[in-house]
Amino acid sequence: MSTGEAPPDDGPAHGWTPEEVERRLGPLFALSPDPVAVWQLAGDGQFRLAAVNDAGAAVGAPLVAWRPWQTVHEVFGAPSLIAPMLVTAHRDQVTLTREIDATHDAGPWRHIRMTVAPLAGDAVVIQAADVTALWDRAERNGERAAAFQAVADAVGTLLAHFDPDRARHDLCSAALRIARADAVFLLERKDGELVETAVAHRDETTRDAPLRIPVGDPGPAAETARTGERRYVAASSTSPPATQERASEYGLHTAFFEPVLLHGAVRGVLLIAWHEADGSLPERAEQLMPLLAGAAGEVITRAELLEQLSDDATHDPLTQLPNRRGWDRMVAHLTSVAERTGAPLSLDLNGLKQVNDSEGHAAGDALLQRAARSWGEQLRAGDILARVGGDEFAIALPGAAGDAAPGLLARLRSSAGIDVAVGCAEWVPGEDPTETLRRADLDMYRDKHEAG
Repeated sequence: MSTGEAPPDDGPAHGWTPEEVERRLGPLFALSPDPVAVWQLAGDGQFRLAAVNDAGAAVGAPLVAWRPWQTVHEVFGAPSLIAPMLVTAHRDQVTLTREIDATHDAGPWRHIRMTVAPLAGDAVVIQAADVTALWDRAERNGERAAAFQAVADAVGTLLAHFDPDRARHDLCSAALRIARADAVFLLERKDGELVETAVAHRDETTRDAPLRIPVGDPGPAAETARTGERRYVAASSTSPPATQERASEYGLHTAFFEPVLLHGAVRGVLLIAWHEADGSLPERAEQLMPLLAGAAGEVITRAELLEQLSDDATHDPLTQLPNRRGWDRMVAHLTSVAERTGAPLSLDLNGLKQVNDSEGHAAGDALLQRAARSWGEQLRAGDILARVGGDEFAIALPGAAGDAAPGLLARLRSSAGIDVAVGCAEWVPGEDPTETLRRADLDMYRDKHEAG
């Protein structure tokens, strides 16, 4: 990984230093096959390079001079399409995607898909994907152009909508159409198992729980995962029990098991199956399987990266709790599906500034972590605890009546031996959750004032 230096004096107080990039994005950032760069909004109002991964450094050299803490114009020259995309993504907190035709200076990269997504801490990540080969193959074979475009659309869904689950499903649906199959399963390798993360099928079959196959299973799916070699099964009777049950469920008799590879490692298995054995099916599928498996690898890799970035954007890295954005999303969902969300609580740690000033920020961080851990132990499984400000926390109690709050308040005050000001306001149907939290804040400030 190529990372920038620590931000200079005009940088943000809590920026994406090389250590932060390594800690937050580490393996996903480093192993991404696509160029990825993190840009930090600096004190001078410009986005400056915080880090670029090895893929980005390799593709850019020698045309792009990646140097620490450069501005966009210093890296790419002016004018650049990247600068306004960074500004828009950060300002509007949205993910943007653009497909552009590169100039001859980009070498083999003639068609590029650019994706920009906001991160926490006034930072933005940009990802470039080379779609030149995809377009070239489609142009050379007009008959298969629609097939290539279907895969491109599935991958585009992931990048444009920041929705990994939808992208996985769209990929399976595209594979279903392209291979003229009856069912397609995407199995991803997780913790010693192949786990079904998406499926598409032609029939409205009632589904059981997602398929889970131990990697040590003797059947074709697990064997493909272990060996990295394709398997073709012409009869469901040769399949292992788990796959055989699923084959019976869908009435499947012929299947391809294609390994999904990334940097030589098997990340999953793409299973494409048909109801009837047909001599033409294997030949057609065999031509398409590398394309489909490659697209599956692209989806899995980007899905993991975007899931990590999404988690970073909605969670506080210090306490591992939802941040203000995560709180807003979760509470908005609760109010959209329920008539009552209960009584939001607002909590403020008294004395955090004094701890930071007298004992240092490490002691203050430890205080925040202890509070989050202790308070979390007092809550029910469905309650929501979030860090919504520097020393401010919020709790949502879905379905709880207002009279349930006093007992919880007492437990929160005593659980960690921490001096805390607390406020409470019960949400009423039709009220904006932001207003409810504001009322809880006012109650908390009264408590803080009375405590002196």
